[in-house]
Amino acid sequence: MSISMERTIKELYRLFDLMNEHIFDNQLPSVQIVVTETTKQNAYGWFTPHKVWTNEDESISKHEIALSAEYLSLKHDDYLKIVETLLHEMIHLYCHVNEIKDTSRQGRYHNARFKKACEEHGLYFEIEKPDSTIGWSQALLTPQTKELIRSWDVDEEAFQLRRI
Repeated sequence: MSISMERTIKELYRLFDLMNEHIFDNQLPSVQIVVTETTKQNAYGWFTPHKVWTNEDESISKHEIALSAEYLSLKHDDYLKIVETLLHEMIHLYCHVNEIKDTSRQGRYHNARFKKACEEHGLYFEIEKPDSTIGWSQALLTPQTKELIRSWDVDEEAFQLRRI
């Protein structure tokens, strides 16, 4: 099978659906997932709280989860970093849908409510206090979440193409 962005996007949607089912009990609405040039310094991905995707008659509207094209191509098991980023952004979606204010400072600072949502949805923190600039942003997959993701037979080759 060839490596293409189409294959990458397909796998990202599959992972979104699996995490929505197994981690969020299917509470999250569908989103538009995009892979795009990084516009935010050092950001692997971001969630757009406004519904920025629609069709011609506006009967459909969706939030966006963007993943940085520059950070897609990774080494062995590093595909988990991409999944970790997707889950991080899904937690922002979860907070948004549940009206939990999880960031401040124009979305850069991740507060204690974000930390709590992460810890309830398969992420943990190695740090003991928040970073002064980005707060509780650097969440990691728990060993249990990694095991769950590995059980899904992830198409790791889908994450070998990246933007330079």
